[in-house]
Amino acid sequence: MNALILATLVVVVIAAGGVDALDCYDCSGNFISKNNCFDPFTKDAVKVTTCAEGQSCYKTKSGVGDAMLVRRGCGDRKTDGCDPANAGDGPASCYCSSNKCNGAGKQAALATGTLLAAALLFMGV
Repeated sequence: MNALILATLVVVVIAAGGVDALDCYDCSGNFISKNNCFDPFTKDAVKVTTCAEGQSCYKTKSGVGDAMLVRRGCGDRKTDGCDPANAGDGPASCYCSSNKCNGAGKQAALATGTLLAAALLFMGV
């Protein structure tokens, strides 16, 4: 029974990741411009764009303080994860491959993983 539940869960996760078109938030802004792209992020007020095949969503932060620039959109990187800023000289960038994932911080991915692990433990798998 537990193996059947686990197999069903795996199929659902794989099917959810197999969506043809990837939608990402698309914007840029800084603290001074007070637009909706800067953190804290206002998802409902930002344009969503459909990426080309093979692209991922990204979020990049560069600069410091009031000069911090945040960009969100579609990019060519295909693997999920974050690159830290290069000794403060370059941007810190994160890439992800699920719909509108460039609006959420690392906390959303951590929460999803934690819930999945808790469900598996509860089922005794």
